[in-house]
Amino acid sequence: PITPMEWAFFLRGVDAANGVLTEEPDTPAPEGIPAQAWKRLQILEPLLRFEGNHALEGMLEEVAADRKWQEFAESDTMYSEELPGNRDSTLTPFQRMLVV
Repeated sequence: PITPMEWAFFLRGVDAANGVLTEEPDTPAPEGIPAQAWKRLQILEPLLRFEGNHALEGMLEEVAADRKWQEFAESDTMYSEELPGNRDSTLTPFQRMLVV
């Protein structure tokens, strides 16, 4: 099932964190990861954790450390490729869409 925070993020993007998260993300994007995509992920992971959903736990560190994520981010067909780090097996299709 789609959780309320997942739905809020889908509808409102980073604005879904307003009134929920107290800190604005400030870590610069890793090389090869678009700044806007990095900001969205920096909001999405703690936003889901706020409601007890740990599906994206550790993803920020994975994206920052694994070059495969950069290759994924630069791909023109990312929507049809598997997520790096075996994430396809741990995310729902809706969560996957939020990440992509």
